[in-house]
Amino acid sequence: MDVALPPTPSVSTNTDVLVPLSGLRRGEAGVIVMVDAPGADAVRLKTMGLCEGRSVCLLGHGDPCIVGLMGVRIGLSARLARHVGVRPCPAGTSPRGDA
Repeated sequence: MDVALPPTPSVSTNTDVLVPLSGLRRGEAGVIVMVDAPGADAVRLKTMGLCEGRSVCLLGHGDPCIVGLMGVRIGLSARLARHVGVRPCPAGTSPRGDA
């Protein structure tokens, strides 16, 4: 007897999951929910525009990782990207079209 199993949840289909920015897949968009970095790092991230409610897209993994934000590309160290909590958007969508 064949039993159909539900699809395995992934970052792209489960939008209730909070992941670090560096945990998005290449090309995946999300909305920043929190910036959890110490002192000067938090100020640096927010000055670059990485703040709560902003839409982002991970354009490339590595160190630095490349992030699309407000129509520009930013090179962000992997260490800092781990301090940015993101709620992924469903596959194929952008939160506001600006990622």
